[in-house]
Amino acid sequence: MWLPLNEYSHKFNISISTLRRRIKAKTIKFKLQKGKYLLWADEESTLQEPLLEKKAAPVPVAAPASESTKIVTPPVPSFNRELVDSLLEEKEKRIELLEKHVRLLHQEIDSLQSLVKMLEA
Repeated sequence: MWLPLNEYSHKFNISISTLRRRIKAKTIKFKLQKGKYLLWADEESTLQEPLLEKKAAPVPVAAPASESTKIVTPPVPSFNRELVDSLLEEKEKRIELLEKHVRLLHQEIDSLQSLVKMLEA
């Protein structure tokens, strides 16, 4: 089930700032709905592991002078395709709504221009 940020924080005794950091790092399953973050919490998975743990990046180890230095890079985080699709769908709906609003405003401008011409005559 999807829980608002504050409910999730209280339920799992995790600070809101920690949850926001994990959202930013994409280490917790979340979605943005009407400007509010919702976090995924189903009883089975949250009892075992309430949050996806952020893994620390490997620290480069200095090689002896005789060996070449090899830098270990942290793994690239994967993204949630479902989340990306959801966000794209929300953006497309928002664009459609704004385009409709622009058309209505153009109609209103046309009406006002006609009224001005009629009053000037």
